[in-house]
Amino acid sequence: MTQPEYIAALLSIIVGLGLTDLAQSLRELVRPRRRVNWHWLPLLWAATAFLLAVQIWWNSFSFLTGAPRRFSLRIS
Repeated sequence: MTQPEYIAALLSIIVGLGLTDLAQSLRELVRPRRRVNWHWLPLLWAATAFLLAVQIWWNSFSFLTGAPRRFSLRIS
């Protein structure tokens, strides 16, 4: 294995652990043991964290193909 393949594999493990923790936290909130007062801001942050983790994982495969690394964040 080459170095980019090791990096992609390690990043996949880290992202997988993050998504597992996010899903486990959501499961604890929807369990019927107690009533939870929902607010839109934490749900928005959870959705943003999920999408960011998936985007980082998906973009990690550009290391394997040697594609140019572009970041879509522009501050103007």
